[in-house]
Amino acid sequence: MKPYIHRLCMLVVFSLACIGVASAQDIIYKKDKTQLEAKVLEIGLDAIRYLPYEANDAPVIALDIEEVWKIKFANGSEWVHSPDPYDVSSAVEVRDHKRAFKYEFFSPLFGKIAFGYEQMVHVGMNLEFKVGIIGPSIGTNSTGGNPGGAFFKGGVKFLFGSEFTSRGVKRVHGLVGKYFKPEIIFSSFEKNYQFRSATGPYITSTERVLTTNYGINLVFGKQSILGNAVTVDWYCGAGYGWQSFGINTSQKVIQNDGEGDYESYCFSHLYGGPNFPMIFTAGLAIGILAK
Repeated sequence: MKPYIHRLCMLVVFSLACIGVASAQDIIYKKDKTQLEAKVLEIGLDAIRYLPYEANDAPVIALDIEEVWKIKFANGSEWVHSPDPYDVSSAVEVRDHKRAFKYEFFSPLFGKIAFGYEQMVHVGMNLEFKVGIIGPSIGTNSTGGNPGGAFFKGGVKFLFGSEFTSRGVKRVHGLVGKYFKPEIIFSSFEKNYQFRSATGPYITSTERVLTTNYGINLVFGKQSILGNAVTVDWYCGAGYGWQSFGINTSQKVIQNDGEGDYESYCFSHLYGGPNFPMIFTAGLAIGILAK
């Protein structure tokens, strides 16, 4: 009877071991903070293959390795995804950073200080707003007449996609890439102007004049992420503009100004005048990523 008892004990131990293996529970921690109870079968170069917990008859599921933060195995050990620091697509590590606070880097050279904010709505579409304070400057070319005022810009960024697709291709980051942005512009500022009479050469007065501008602009640009922390956005645009210039030119003429009836530099954009009502913009913005 002893051989049979020995075989029976071994069978029981083997069965318990099989049950333990079958019920072993691994935890997959994803970068979006979700967790999966699973039985991990393979950790590959591009994907992790697993079976859903307590569903051994289910098909094997493959999960992109870039979506995984770590795996805690049933035996207590852990595997942590450590991406190659030299990977050219390292921006995927900050995909949860969907906002950026920006500064127009060269704005103080042109009589203003401008800031921006960008928020990802969904992949391929972002909202962007900019505000500027007119007056502060580190140069003198654009501060004649002691200007003061503000401007606002707002628009929707549409990021360009590829003209063809292939399996497994993904956008690196929601704030990265070439884009097209329709935007609206509003600016209002005052400046000092010297006047002379329409019939004489002598200056008769110095007055502070209000100029108000509206624009519809079409912007093309490209934004990159450096060091998974800094955004660099360069752009240019063109559109239509309208201006309300507070001078009655039938009675007064601007001293030493060849334009006479409009202001070409509006701080938020360049204006071609009432006879050519186009506007033009360009700039470079530096930003900081945020969640």
